[in-house]
Amino acid sequence: MNGAYLAVINAAAGGGRCGKLARDALARLRRAGVELEEAWTERPGQATALAADAWRDGRRHFLAVGGDGTVYEILNGVFSGGAHPTERPTLAFLPLGTGNSFLRDFTD
Repeated sequence: MNGAYLAVINAAAGGGRCGKLARDALARLRRAGVELEEAWTERPGQATALAADAWRDGRRHFLAVGGDGTVYEILNGVFSGGAHPTERPTLAFLPLGTGNSFLRDFTD
């Protein structure tokens, strides 16, 4: 099992803002010691497929880089990839989308 985070990046999130900010943000995380592997999406639904394949390959740590749609797709991919309710994926957020309401709803 790979301990690195799979950073699933939706460059189109936030009207393209994510694509402009993601590389620097990910570089800062790496400098802070976070082990990352990148997967950039090019079309809707691709993050779901990437997360499902990664889950089946034994990956359990994901970083959603984008907005609510990116988070939604990763979660759908993890569970369509065979996650069992007793398995716990780690999902981190780098909110570079427009609204990021999912993250705001779960934080104070």
